[in-house]
Amino acid sequence: MARTVVVKLLGRKISYLTMFNKLQTIWKTKQPLQIIDSESDYFSVNFQNDDDCLLMMSGGPWTIFGQYLSVRLWTPEFSTNQEFPKNLMIWIKLPGLLEGMCTRSLLKFIGGAIGPVVKIDRNTTSKSRGQFARIAVYIDLGKLLISKLQIDGRIQRVEYESV
Repeated sequence: MARTVVVKLLGRKISYLTMFNKLQTIWKTKQPLQIIDSESDYFSVNFQNDDDCLLMMSGGPWTIFGQYLSVRLWTPEFSTNQEFPKNLMIWIKLPGLLEGMCTRSLLKFIGGAIGPVVKIDRNTTSKSRGQFARIAVYIDLGKLLISKLQIDGRIQRVEYESV
């Protein structure tokens, strides 16, 4: 498994030391991270073991100082010339979604109208919270955000966290 990811904090510049400390705190890796700062505010992060990398990739979306952290596996095609990442994993909220629509399959279908679904919040699937459903999706930053969906003839608002 690849153990190197490329990260960029959107909307804010931070120093190498701040990024290092924040990533150590939010990712809680078993082994120390190796971080290299690059051009255009990108950082390369190398994990010492597959488990740490897998836990980080399956977690998130990640935020630092209320700003989204773009995270993607490093590939040879990556270039720091790309000022902003094209896709970003974010949390969306569906406030007031009817309880009967909070099944995993329906939430994947509804979230899929926004972008590829990554995961569904535990509080949503366990129905321990009822004010909104929360889904992590990938969005294309080059496209307009969808603010409303029509579900069974009813208008459903879509809220984007930290955007």
